[in-house]
Amino acid sequence: PLMFTLPDYPTLFWFFAAFVALLIGVDKSGFGGGISVIAVPLLALTIPPAEASALVLPVLIFGDILAFRSYRKTIDGKNFRLLLPWLLAGVLVGTFFFQAVIDNKRVLNIGIAVIALGFVVFQVSREALFKRLAHHPPAKPWGIILGTTAGFTSMIAHVGGPLVTIFLLPQNLGRETFVGTSITLFFIANIVKLPLYGFLGLLHIGNALVILLLLPLTYIGSSLGLFLNKRFNNLWFNRVMYLFLTVTAVQLLLRK
Repeated sequence: PLMFTLPDYPTLFWFFAAFVALLIGVDKSGFGGGISVIAVPLLALTIPPAEASALVLPVLIFGDILAFRSYRKTIDGKNFRLLLPWLLAGVLVGTFFFQAVIDNKRVLNIGIAVIALGFVVFQVSREALFKRLAHHPPAKPWGIILGTTAGFTSMIAHVGGPLVTIFLLPQNLGRETFVGTSITLFFIANIVKLPLYGFLGLLHIGNALVILLLLPLTYIGSSLGLFLNKRFNNLWFNRVMYLFLTVTAVQLLLRK
């Protein structure tokens, strides 16, 4: 029947979608510094931005499940209890914003591009920022501000990790605890986002079929990431990806 046919997306979309699905797997395995951030901006070059966000979400959740299996026992309870309610509050604010601008592709493209460029700036200035924060770890009120903002940007473009990192990393929790806490927070936030995207009318049978086609690539990407982690330094890989993300974001900004 017609309702089970794939959406009529441009050919370029399928190349980008396959690339994005692989990258999400690679990123969730711990290789590449948050490079799955490119997913929504890249897809938004070929399909409406709201639809791009909706397609990426279930693939991210699948990647979260793969990562969560390794880190589910290493969560810092105190930070988790502080950040989760504010992260979810930010997701809710993001939902109302999304609802208000859902048909305005220009506003959404600009929003997604600005968030993506903010991510690149964060990665470039990361070392200097954390040197400074090492002597002054952010206090609890910053957890509320950063958590809420992370929820908001996560709802729009699935980018919230850097803001939570700014709060968690200076606390010297240890790598396993830091990664476990961060993964669990966004795993829960992404699951909460799923019915909210449904409420916005962005989930339907057509994109469910696309997602099913992409999930095996995310699994392959996860295995590839584990392989790369043991053998390669991700420095140059990250630099190339951040440059690619910058070019993609600028293209979105220039779109009419």
